Amino acid sequence: MVGSNLNEAVLNAVYFKINASLVLQTMQIGEDITYLSEGEIELTKKLVYSENAVQRMWDYWSMRCRDNPR
Repeated sequence: MVGSNLNEAVLNAVYFKINASLVLQTMQIGEDITYLSEGEIELTKKLVYSENAVQRMWDYWSMRCRDNPR
């Protein structure tokens, strides 16, 4: 499952791509990657997936799509 609703699925798709790019860039320059601890992951999930945060991100991306139609 990539999200409990469409908004979360889009959020995950956007950030999976960004994170994958950052990991790849870091690996290419030979830097060690320090991942979040289990506790940090749980705190981050509470923050990022709060209803308000997800809605704000959705509103922002929706606005950007309207302002920059392809």
